[in-house]
This record gives sequence, structure tokens and C-alpha cells, in this order.
Amino acid sequence: MANGEGPPGEADDIRVLAGMVHQVAEQVERLASIVSGETAPLANSDGSDT
Repeated sequence: MANGEGPPGEADDIRVLAGMVHQVAEQVERLASIVSGETAPLANSDGSDT
């Protein structure tokens, strides 16, 4: 993958998956802050839920 090997489009799939993982991580951090009663600082937080 690092050298451009692999099926075409696989890198795009990995980027999409990485984006989804990032979104889930942000949601978990928000939920943890709600449960703990604190405000968790989020990098690049714009207040959207997407």
C-alpha cells in the first residue's frame, strides 16, 4: 500500500474508514465528557454531529 501497491480504490476505502473511525472517536469523547460532567476539549470541534 505504501508504494502504491494494491487494488485501485483500496486507498480511498482506507481513507473513508479512517474518517469514520475519527468521527466515532470524537463522539466517544463527547459522550465521555457528558457522562463525567466535564467538557472535553476537541481539536477542530465545530459543534456538528457529522
